[in-house]
Amino acid sequence: MFAEILLIGYAMLLGSLVGIEREKRNFEQNVTNFAGVRTFSLISFLAAVLAVIGNQVLTYIGFLGVIAVMISAYFISNKSNNEKTIGVTSEVAVLIVFLSGYIAGIGDLVLASTITVLLVAVLGLKEYIHKFAKKITDVELESVLKFIIIAVIVLPLLPNEAVGPLGVINPYQIWLLVVLIAGISALSYLGVRLIGYKKGIGLTGFLGGLVSSTAVTLSFSKLSKELPKKAISPITFGLLIASAAMYFRVLFEVSVVNINMLAPLAFPMIACGLSLVMGGFYFFRSKSKDDYKIKEQDFGLKNPVDLEAAVKFGGVFALILVVVTLTDRYLGDGFLLVASALSGVADTDAISLSLASLAKTEIGLKTAVLGVILATGANMLSKASFVWFLGSKEVRVKFTGMVIFNLFLLAGYSVWWIL
Repeated sequence: MFAEILLIGYAMLLGSLVGIEREKRNFEQNVTNFAGVRTFSLISFLAAVLAVIGNQVLTYIGFLGVIAVMISAYFISNKSNNEKTIGVTSEVAVLIVFLSGYIAGIGDLVLASTITVLLVAVLGLKEYIHKFAKKITDVELESVLKFIIIAVIVLPLLPNEAVGPLGVINPYQIWLLVVLIAGISALSYLGVRLIGYKKGIGLTGFLGGLVSSTAVTLSFSKLSKELPKKAISPITFGLLIASAAMYFRVLFEVSVVNINMLAPLAFPMIACGLSLVMGGFYFFRSKSKDDYKIKEQDFGLKNPVDLEAAVKFGGVFALILVVVTLTDRYLGDGFLLVASALSGVADTDAISLSLASLAKTEIGLKTAVLGVILATGANMLSKASFVWFLGSKEVRVKFTGMVIFNLFLLAGYSVWWIL
């Protein structure tokens, strides 16, 4: 009995948190609403009691009673606010609080708490959500729908088993990685949009690097020739920060697929990433404080959730899996490392994830780690070539110097790893 009382008390506490937020909001907006701290607490109390009793008929009656009271209160609230139409946010919150109270009553406190925290967050961030909704474009909204399609609709339909003669192509796992990459890109793009392109070239460069460090490199290299000299240091800073993001992204992605690769890759990826960050801050020293404010059209990022690009990435990833497997089986580790370097010139994600996946069964951990290091090193050389041909002289020297330092770090670690 004491355990049930604690569950009911916890449910009331969760309901009161929502009630506090609603009452505060009503006071700020000077409106009369039926639900405050006591009402939400009582709704949670009722739901938890019904859950403890465990009678389905009583639960249905209680839920329908809450809905009836909620509808009646809504119309009364509208009249008391001088016929000014108010929203139904509190009424919807009542239903969610009833649900979380019931879940708490059956003993799942983690889920009940999670639902309540998310509800309070959504209610409390009203202004930010509305501002963002006004800023979002049709293309971005379309991208959200596309991400839902690839993550919620397509993914569950794919078979989660190896197919083909080599036994390395798992449609579900391949598409799961597509969702992972698209998710990282979408969240990073969202971060850029939320903070704004004028809030700081370093942060936008880092978030842009998580979307596509190559896109940022191409864009900033061109800008370095078009902008005045006072923008050179900020542009170099943005270039280095974007490249640093590539190392952190690769380390995260590989660790998600194969946790055994986290420890051996942590030092080279973090060391290279941090060296680029420190180099960026060094070049962006105090004497060039005329912080260039980058414009949205200069940033060079497109909306990342593209179904065509997602399918292409999945195809490239599957192809690399096959090539790497065949190379390892018939040509040996030497040719596999060459293939890793060549793949990394264009893209680090596909080859790194392929190596991480194959390191579970097909190839050795040492070979997989060296392959990822070679891929990231080759990608940095590729970026250096873009900067060399497209960027200004000052940016070329600074960026290339940091790339050479990175390559020495990677080479030194590779020798130590081999020995």
